[in-house]
This record gives sequence, structure tokens and C-alpha cells, in this order.
Amino acid sequence: MESYTFLCIMVAIIGAGIGGLAIAQALQKHGIEYRIFEKATVFAKVGAGIWLAPNALQALSTFGLLEGVTGQGNELKKFGIMTQGIDDISANELNVVKEKFGVATIAIHRARLHEVLMNGLPANAISLGFECNQVIEKEDRCEIEFANGERFICDHIIAADGIYSKVRSSIFPKAQIRDSQQICWRGVAKPRIPENFKHTGYELWGDGVRFGFSPINKEEVYWFAVAKDDETKNKDIGPTKEYLLNRFSSFHPFVLELLNTTQSESIHQNKIEDLKPMNKWYSDRVLFVGDAGHATTPNMGQGGAQALEDAYVIHALLKTMPLNTHLFKKFQSHRSKKVNEIVSTSWQIGKMAHWRVGKRLRNFILKQTPKSIVEKRLLRLYTLDLVE
Repeated sequence: MESYTFLCIMVAIIGAGIGGLAIAQALQKHGIEYRIFEKATVFAKVGAGIWLAPNALQALSTFGLLEGVTGQGNELKKFGIMTQGIDDISANELNVVKEKFGVATIAIHRARLHEVLMNGLPANAISLGFECNQVIEKEDRCEIEFANGERFICDHIIAADGIYSKVRSSIFPKAQIRDSQQICWRGVAKPRIPENFKHTGYELWGDGVRFGFSPINKEEVYWFAVAKDDETKNKDIGPTKEYLLNRFSSFHPFVLELLNTTQSESIHQNKIEDLKPMNKWYSDRVLFVGDAGHATTPNMGQGGAQALEDAYVIHALLKTMPLNTHLFKKFQSHRSKKVNEIVSTSWQIGKMAHWRVGKRLRNFILKQTPKSIVEKRLLRLYTLDLVE
């Protein structure tokens, strides 16, 4: 294939997911020239749902995108950990959260969130079909080599290309992805939604497995199921939907209805992994954001939220300083404590959720934890730190 080289003085954003698009929104507010490179050749309606907690919603509000999300998603007024029969273990009304932040949590399809994040971005800002092979960082520039044979030269790179970041493997090849030894299935169903479930987000803990769900609009419900991977590794489990129906047969009837009303071909399966916390999220000309810099397991519903917080902090820093290594350093200094705490806590929750020994004690402790303590933790998690 004939090779081309693009010469420019601008920022290259690698990845057009939540983090990449949010960063583009931040740069655009400051008039910084950028281009987004995305390996997908088309934007398809893939993925399932996502919960956007108040910290994510505050970041979206900064970019003028909150109304788009609230209009496309469903507000959750209660969420918590339940038994497989949907009896309360640790469930919380979100009244206190809504009083403080103006909105609790929005559940939305990832594809619709993606559309909202693209709002206001020029159509020619995104180049599709550009999969990064490697990055070469030089004293005065960065060079990006793509799988299609083309190259791009820029001043800085913001890597938002996910947990399997090719940019990270070029700059920090020793970074480690950690396998939680759990497998997750996700889907979107169109069941009859009982009135008491219309504004809830629940995670049901069973015997070594768990199942979560929340409506993402008036007709659709996002769900996820998690099991230890030793249940499926090197085994012929047969058709996925039938396996899940059998594995979760002892759960609440609504769980089975969700599985039954999901199209088999739309069920997504993946391993649950995170990124072992790195000492450094940047080099001289490259900054890592979202899952490329600090991927977390999904047990706290904060993966996408932390990518949005990254964009919020970069936007705030750009008010007083240019985009350069000093900004990158200050960005990590501001973000690392909160992010690393989320990564660690989420990892521990994921392990605890699948205990087979001591689960009764675990449930008892969770149930006895005062609501005031839980609410205090949520308010701290959802508060965006001011950038000085």
C-alpha cells in the first residue's frame, strides 16, 4: 500500500471512545487544533449500557452535553447490591446525591452516549480506519505509524485507545494488564418493565455469580452477568443464551425475562481486566487518559466516568497553562490519588462479590453498614476536585 505522511502542528487523539471524544470537546473549547484517529472503519451501534454517576454528569455539563445525555437516558433513583431474589443487602435511595448534585445517575446506551459526545465536533475531525501500530517519540515531534501504511506527525499525542493501547505499548512496554479471572456478558433487552424497576440499578449477588440491570429508557434494559472464568474456560458451554438461562435459573424471574428477551447475537462477552497502576501516565509529548492510562474493573461503575473526569481536568488546566509536559505532570498529580483508589477498591469489590466461603458474613456486614456512611462515600466519590 502506498504510504502517505501528514505534516501538521496539532494534537493527535488516538481513539474515538468516551475518553477521546471528551478530550476533543476540551481541546475545542480552547481552540486547540486536533485530529482523532479511530481504528474502526464505521461507527456501529455496539456495546450495551453504561451508568453515568454525578461526577461524569458534571464533566458533561462543563462541555454543554448534560441535556443530551439526560434526554437520551434514564435517571436512576435507587441502586444497590441485592440477593439473587432481589432482597436488600445494601441498597440506597439517591435522594441525598440528587440534592447535592442536581441529578443522581443516568443509565444510557453507550452508542447514544457516543452520539452525544460527538455533538459539535466537526465531521472531518475524526479519521476512521486508522489503527495505530506504533508511536515514535522524538525531541521535537511525535510520529504515528498506522496499520494502513500512513503516518502522521504532530506536536503531542493524547492516547485514549483503551486498555490494550498500542500507544502505551510503544511508550511504556512494561505496563501490565491484570486478569481478574472473571468473565462478563452484556446485553440489552426489551422486556415488560415492572414499575418498581423503572428507575433502579441493581446488582444481584448469587453463589459465585452476579447479575446487574437497569432500564436505559422506557423500553430497553441494560444487563450484565459475571462469573469466574473457570466455569467456562476450556469447556464447551453450548449456546451463550441457553448457558446463561441455566446458570441464572435460580435468580429472580425478571432476570430470566431479561435473558429471554435479548437477541442471542447481541450478547457481548469479554474478560474483566484492569491496568496495574502505572507510576507515570505521560512522557514528554504523550499523555494517557481513560483506560489507556488507568483502566479499572467495572465494579464501581466508574470507568467511563473517570475518562470524563480526565477531560474535565485537562479543560480546567488549559485555562492557565499550555498543553505540554508540565500540564501532563500536573494532570497526573491531580488525578492519580482518586483514580488509584477507585482501581484498588473496584478490584477488591469484584473479588468479594464472588466469595463462596464467608458470603453470609459479607452480606451481613454490608447490610449493617449505616446508610450515612455509604452516602458519605458516594458524595466524596462523585465530587469533582477543584483544579487550582
